[in-house]
Amino acid sequence: MILSSAHLAARCSSLISRALLGLWLWSSSIIVTAEPLSIAVASNFRLPLIELLQEGLGAGHDDFHLNAAASGLLFAQIQQGARYHLFFSADGARPERLMQLGIAIPGSLSPYAIGQLVLWLPNRQHAWDDALEAFRGLIAIANPLHAPYGAAAETLVANGWLPHRKDVVFAANVGIAFQYAEQGVVEGAFISKTQALFASLPEQDLLTIDPRLYPVIEQKRVVLAIHPLGEQLLAYLDSSKGADHLRRLGYQPPAQPPIGNHHER
Repeated sequence: MILSSAHLAARCSSLISRALLGLWLWSSSIIVTAEPLSIAVASNFRLPLIELLQEGLGAGHDDFHLNAAASGLLFAQIQQGARYHLFFSADGARPERLMQLGIAIPGSLSPYAIGQLVLWLPNRQHAWDDALEAFRGLIAIANPLHAPYGAAAETLVANGWLPHRKDVVFAANVGIAFQYAEQGVVEGAFISKTQALFASLPEQDLLTIDPRLYPVIEQKRVVLAIHPLGEQLLAYLDSSKGADHLRRLGYQPPAQPPIGNHHER
């Protein structure tokens, strides 16, 4: 069969279009596959999450991107359209609200850890009862409006902890509260137990607070968009191996009470 030049041109054009479409689909799949996992994470969980990804799953630095801040600020970003695959909050209320708003993937809400609150008094000189009674300095806590660790610390302060303190300094998040104490801006700070572990703070300067004295810090997560590495991460956290890893990082798995050198006052 002899094809006219017009038919040949049309056929070539069709073949070229199909080739270009195939090339576009191939390149698009590469981009999607190579896209790093993007996570909005509460400040207290940033370093543990990095370890979980790298040591638990073997992920590299280029495989994920973290934006760490107070849970309330991250929630506001997501509500305003910021794009993430996962949101690890330091509380449950904000992930639950994202579910109600239809922003998170249905059925993806789940607790992932129970946080533990610690009082850090650098260079403590007296027994704990005497140190608490004698404290006359500034104490830093995370902003209770945005950070659950701050809300837990505010409950303690309101109930008479450190009755002779000079004043309470509100930090943007629990990481900043830690920095204030580390830099000597304040004489003490309420921080997370995991911060103390990662910073290798001296045990004699730390007091793990009795969890019955403040609201349970049940930290929850939601999925905002599907990502293969994200699915692997959630599966690891839900496994017994992941639960053991969390304990080593200063958390308790969900539905289990925190343990430690509790102190009532």
